[in-house]
Amino acid sequence: MRNSKKLKSRYYVDLDDSNLNYPYNCIDVKTNEVVWNFEFEEDALEWCKNQNKKPTFGKDRIPPHMRMYKT
Repeated sequence: MRNSKKLKSRYYVDLDDSNLNYPYNCIDVKTNEVVWNFEFEEDALEWCKNQNKKPTFGKDRIPPHMRMYKT
């Protein structure tokens, strides 16, 4: 997996070994919090790419009630 944390972007993909069903986490760089997690790496990379290109909430962070962390 490419280390997307080194890029100058707001969101990056990280691998979580403890969650076997949804191991790919999208992390917000500013808050260092998991915003979303995915079963497949391609989905996580696509979500991060879209959010970095056209953020849903602009410069604001994604509200806590809209974050999807599945276990």
